[in-house]
Amino acid sequence: MKVIDYDRIEEWAPWIDEMIFGAISRDFLKHIAKYQPEYIEDAADILYQYIDKKDLVNYLENSLKKFYVRVYHGTRLSQGELADIKSNGLRPLLLKERKKNLIEIFKEHSEWEGVKSNLDGVLHRLGPGEEAGRREDGNIYACFSRKGLLEGASHYLRYGAEVDGHVASMMFDDLAAARRLLSINRTPYLISFVVDFESALSAANPFIFNGEDIPSLLRQIVESWAYRKYKATFSSESLCDCTAAMFRGPRPSNELESIEVVSENSIIS
Repeated sequence: MKVIDYDRIEEWAPWIDEMIFGAISRDFLKHIAKYQPEYIEDAADILYQYIDKKDLVNYLENSLKKFYVRVYHGTRLSQGELADIKSNGLRPLLLKERKKNLIEIFKEHSEWEGVKSNLDGVLHRLGPGEEAGRREDGNIYACFSRKGLLEGASHYLRYGAEVDGHVASMMFDDLAAARRLLSINRTPYLISFVVDFESALSAANPFIFNGEDIPSLLRQIVESWAYRKYKATFSSESLCDCTAAMFRGPRPSNELESIEVVSENSIIS
């Protein structure tokens, strides 16, 4: 099974070599060396001189059907929440089931007694009311880049689910105190799992992408691959890319590849 881990371009670039050089001339290598692209987007633009962007998308989508992609879910968990994931897997966050956890987290806040009666209304506004776009309710979010999650989207590791932060900001005047409560007594974790390429592609563009553009996961791959053809020492990990994917439905425990505790010192805000 061939798994694309975006940060490990040295592993997957040869697979893309075989695909793309099966469709274009290797003169591309001379061309890109001549023009010396400054950015990864510039490198991809040179590639598109050799193959139409839409044709490349169709070609790679077909060529990558048998491949898999590794994704990383960042979170902050209590010991009870960790045990639940190990036993029952990673489940979509549902606001109506989140109330008990939020009470446990926020009950130590100095403002709690005065605002606790607002919790049901806040959860309704963030859920059925769609005030946060329902971005997290009912879905599992993950990033393709482990480094990007650690250094570019680290709020998940510092405070947990994004919706918890929305609740805190809507309920408390002292938001800093609420965020401290979201952090204490919980530990940051990275949870990785592997999905087939088509599922990863769809999850990265859950609301359908602009047909004139290239889907975000393929854009990551193509731009990084093309730039590495110019600069062999380039590492995709260095970009700290935060491209995310939205997965619908649970991930059973036997599908979770790893549950990795993260050092607080390695999280960069």
